[in-house]
Amino acid sequence: MVDTIYKRTLLLIIIVVSLTTLLLEPLIVEGMGSGKLDDGVKSSLLVNGFSEFLVISNDLSKTYSLISSNAIRVFNEFGMILAVGDLTVINKLIREPSVVRIVPNFKVRIEITSNFKVLTLGDSELEEALYSWGRSRVGGKVVSKLYNISGSDVIVAVLDTGISLDHEELKGKLITINPLDRTYPGGWIEFNRKGVPVCSTPRDTHFHGTWVSSIIAGEFIGIAPNVKLMHGLVLHGGEGTAAQLLAGLEWVLQPYTCTGVKTQIKPNIVSLSLGASGNYSDVFLKPISRLIQEDIIVIAAIGNDGPGTTSNPGNIWGVIGVGATNRDDEVADFSSSEVVEWPSPPDEWPFRGTYPKNYVKPDFTSPGVLIPGAYVVSGYYVIASGTSASTPIVSGVTALVLEAFKTVGRKPTINDVYEILNKSADKVCDLSRCGWGIVNAVKAVSQALGRDLNEVEVKVNATDVQVFDTILLTSKHNLNYFLDDLKLGSGSEVVVRVPISDMGYHTIHAVSEGEYGRVRIFIKPKAVIRSKTVTRGEYLELTLLGFPGASDVLIYLGSNLLTYKPLNLLGYESLKLSLPYISSGSHELLIMNFEGPIIIKDEVYVREELPGKTSFTLIALSPPSQHTNSTVDVYIISLINGTVREPRKLYYQFLSSQPMVVSDMSRIAEGIYRLSYTATSSGVYVILFRGEVEVDGYVINATAVAVTNITLPDVDLRSVITNTTLKIQNLTSNLSALDFEVQMLRSELENLNSTLNQLNYTISTTLNEVLKLRTMIIVVILVLFLTNLIVIKHLKRHD
Repeated sequence: MVDTIYKRTLLLIIIVVSLTTLLLEPLIVEGMGSGKLDDGVKSSLLVNGFSEFLVISNDLSKTYSLISSNAIRVFNEFGMILAVGDLTVINKLIREPSVVRIVPNFKVRIEITSNFKVLTLGDSELEEALYSWGRSRVGGKVVSKLYNISGSDVIVAVLDTGISLDHEELKGKLITINPLDRTYPGGWIEFNRKGVPVCSTPRDTHFHGTWVSSIIAGEFIGIAPNVKLMHGLVLHGGEGTAAQLLAGLEWVLQPYTCTGVKTQIKPNIVSLSLGASGNYSDVFLKPISRLIQEDIIVIAAIGNDGPGTTSNPGNIWGVIGVGATNRDDEVADFSSSEVVEWPSPPDEWPFRGTYPKNYVKPDFTSPGVLIPGAYVVSGYYVIASGTSASTPIVSGVTALVLEAFKTVGRKPTINDVYEILNKSADKVCDLSRCGWGIVNAVKAVSQALGRDLNEVEVKVNATDVQVFDTILLTSKHNLNYFLDDLKLGSGSEVVVRVPISDMGYHTIHAVSEGEYGRVRIFIKPKAVIRSKTVTRGEYLELTLLGFPGASDVLIYLGSNLLTYKPLNLLGYESLKLSLPYISSGSHELLIMNFEGPIIIKDEVYVREELPGKTSFTLIALSPPSQHTNSTVDVYIISLINGTVREPRKLYYQFLSSQPMVVSDMSRIAEGIYRLSYTATSSGVYVILFRGEVEVDGYVINATAVAVTNITLPDVDLRSVITNTTLKIQNLTSNLSALDFEVQMLRSELENLNSTLNQLNYTISTTLNEVLKLRTMIIVVILVLFLTNLIVIKHLKRHD
C-alpha cells in the first residue's frame, strides 16, 4: 500500500512540475522562438533591451488597443503601426492573433554611386548644350518632335531627399492647390524618421531629389517636360526609414496637406530612386498592392550592389524594378539583378492575378551611367550614376506612354502599360540581368497610340565617325532619321553630317507611320585648329569636338600649360588661348582628357612679332627708399612713343638665384604697376618684365630689368620660415593624432555602451530566470510538503 502511495505521489509531483514549467515558460523563449518576429527586431532586443518596430496587422483596432501607449504612428491605409517596446510588449503582440508580422523600422537609402560631378553652363549655351545621352538613347525628344507628346496631364510623385524649385529646370513643375502658399499644399510634404508629417517649404537635403526630378520633368533636360510633380521628403540627407517611406506611400495613395486636409490631387506614377538592398520584408507589400489597385504605377530602383541581390521595394512583384545600362548598351557593373525567391508570397495579388514564388528582377533597364540633371543651386548641373538615374528615365517614358493613351481616349491599367514597355523594349542586353530589355520611348508611345511598328533594317556606311563627317543612311523604307534628338532628314537614302555631340555610342532612331529601325555610330574626338602658324603675342584658336561630355581637358604648348578647361555636356568648346612668351619655331600641341586616356597631338609654329613703327618701352624703377627690411617695391611704367599707356599684357620672371616671395602685382594707374616682393636673403635680385601692346593690328613686345641689391639684418629668414613651418606641421600632426584619439575614444565608448546594454539585458534575463526558478522551487517545496503530509496521513491510517 505504501508503495502505491509513493508511486501516486511521484506522479503528482511530475504533473505539478510540468504544469509549473509550462506556465512559467521564459518570456525570452516565447518571443525569440516566434515566427512572427523578424530577426532584426530580435537583434535589437538582445543589444538594447527594446526595439523600434513596425507591426503588420489584419485587425488594426485590436492590435492598436493592445499597445496604444507604445504606438508612435498608425498607418491606417496599410494596417500597420510603428511602435517601440521591450520584451513585454513584444510578447503581447506575439500572442495577439491579429498580428501578422513584427519587423524593424529598417533603413532605406538613395541608389546613387559615390562619384558625381557638378558643372555650370553659361546663359548663352543653356538650352543648346543641355544634352543627355540617356534621353537620346531612349528617344525621349523624338517622341515630342514626332507626336507632340511630352507628358501633359500626367502627375508623377517623387519620394526622395527633397526638391529645389529655384532651379531653371524645375520652376513651375510642382503642383499645388494654393499658388499663394509657399508650402505647396498637395504637392509637397515632409516626414520625419518616424513618418510624422512636418510642415515646411520645398527644399532638398541632398541634391538627389532635385537631380532625379529634373531627369523626369526638367524643362530643358527632362524626358517628359510637361509632367507635373509631387514630392515627398522621406530621405533626409539621402537616408530614411521604412516608416518614412510608408508615410510617403500613404500620402501618394491619399494625398493631404501637412495639416491633414485631404486634397483631390492624385498621381499617375510614383518614382522611387531608393531602396533597402538585400531586403525581402513584407512591410511594403500592402502599400504596393493598394497602389496597384488604384492604378498608380510604382517604378523603383533595383539597387547598386551588383548581381545576386536586389533592393526593396523594387524587387516586389508588380513594381517596375529598374536596372542601369551604360553607353555600350551593357548592364552597368553596379546594377543589381537576381531571380527573386519571395519568402512568403501573398495568396492574392492585383498584378497579373498572382504573386509567383520566383521571378526575375529587374523588369527593365535604361541608361544609368553619367546622367546629367539639375543641381540644388540655380544654374548648376550634376552628372551622376546609379539605378537612381535609370529609374526616373523609365518614369518619364511611362509618363509619355500615359499621355499617348489619353490622346486616343484609353484609360490603361498597369498591366497594359507593363505589356507595352515589355513589347517595345530593345532586347539588346543580357536579359538575365536587364529584365525585358532597355526601354524605348519611340516604340512604346507608338504602340500606345495604336501604331504597331514593324522592325526594319537601317544601315550606315561608317560607324566610327567624327563631328561634321558625312555619313550615308539607307533603308528599304522612307524613314525619318533622328540623332541626339535632332532630325537629320527623311527618305530611304539620306546623306547627313554628324552633328556636334560627345564621344561614345549614339543611337539613330529611324521612324515612319509603320516602321522603326535603329542603328548606332561611335563619335570620336578631334581638335580643329584655326591656324597652325601663330605670331608670338597673339592667340591660338581651336575647337574641341566629340570629347566626353562634361570632361576636363588640359592643353599644353611645349612645356607650357595653356588651359585646364571643363567642357559642356556635348563635349565641345571653342577656345581662344593666349600664348606665353615662347621661343619662335615649331612646338608640340598636346590635348589631354583629364578623366581618361584621350590624347591628341599636333604641331604649332610660333613666329616672331611683326615689325612696326611704334616705339614701345618699359621702365622698371626700384627706389632705394623702399628697401625697408626685406620688403621691396618695384614700379613699372609702360610708354608708347613716350606717352604712358596701358599694356595689353604685363608679366614678370625672376632671374635671381635668391629665394623671394611675391606679395602682389597691382595696377596703380593707367600704364603704371607695382610689384611687391619679400627678399629672404641678402644679395642681388634681378627681375625681368615683359610687356605687350597692340597697335594697328600689330603686337609689339618690350622688356625691362629691375636690379636691386639688398642687405638684410643677420637673420636667417629661411631658417625662421622652416622652423615655423615645422612647428605648424607638428601642430597639425598633433591635432590629427588628437582627432584620431577622440574618434577611437568615441568608438570605445560606443562599444562600452553596447556592452553595458548587453550586460544589462543579460542581468535582466538572468534575474528573470532566477525569479522563475525561485517560484518553481517554492512550488516544488509546497508540492513535496503536501505530498509528505499525504504520505504521513496514509501511513497513520495503516498503523
